[in-house]
Amino acid sequence: GDSRIYQIRTNVGIVYRSKDHSLVQRWVDAGILTLEEARNHPQSNIITQVLQPDGLKTIHPEVVTLHIEDGDYVFLCTDGITESIDDDKLVNIVGSLAPDEEKMKQIKQICSEQSRDNYSAYLIPLIIKNSDI
Repeated sequence: GDSRIYQIRTNVGIVYRSKDHSLVQRWVDAGILTLEEARNHPQSNIITQVLQPDGLKTIHPEVVTLHIEDGDYVFLCTDGITESIDDDKLVNIVGSLAPDEEKMKQIKQICSEQSRDNYSAYLIPLIIKNSDI
């Protein structure tokens, strides 16, 4: 659908960003639209894959393997957030030294002022502990 997953690394930026399964994303991939044009395109709500409880529609999941490092963040969000916060702003917020709760408050504030859609997100800090097992 049109929710997104990011892997963000402090002092690096976005390491991974999933792509929307949407008509507009297909146009971006084909070079018909730029990312900026796609951001507020009137047909951005047309999705090409969706998880449905009845399972009648076949989907084609994308599987990726990511290298994670201690201190990375995984950020899962709906399109109400991606329409309100561009990648640079997201990296600045998540990569800041503010506590994670404050980062989410900043994101919520921006969305409450700018989003035309509903929005929800999870910010997951990755902490890697060495084990002797």
